[in-house]
Amino acid sequence: MIVDGDTRIADLERRIAANKDRVARIEQSQALASAQREAYLKLKEKAARANEELTSWQQNIGPVKHILAVECGHHGMQFATVRDAFDSTRPSSPDPKIVGGLCLAIGAAFGIVVVLLAELLDRSFRTARGISSTLGLPVIESIDEILTAAARKNAC
Repeated sequence: MIVDGDTRIADLERRIAANKDRVARIEQSQALASAQREAYLKLKEKAARANEELTSWQQNIGPVKHILAVECGHHGMQFATVRDAFDSTRPSSPDPKIVGGLCLAIGAAFGIVVVLLAELLDRSFRTARGISSTLGLPVIESIDEILTAAARKNAC
């Protein structure tokens, strides 16, 4: 039994030594990885700055490309007028008759629209029959149209 215990202790000591070796290798690779990580982060930051600079250059090169294309292709701008400009002998001003007519037409159209909207949106009752049909209630008393003396003469 003692021999069995000694072999067991020796086996455990070998396992401990193997585990220590494995831990040492893992710690070594971890130290190497942390050093690599710092280098990776520096390279990543450098690449981001380079991309920003590239974008800035591309934005600045766009107009230059257009100018070079125009110069190389001899495609300059040419302005042509229908007729030559001249100095007027009398000052120009709007015709008062036309302006007045347009204002009257616009005012009349606006007035017609307002009157039509007022009539269409009027919800007042004019007769007792209209009230009773709309509300569904009987009307007890109402005052009809008040006739003047002239209207009574014409009615007869």
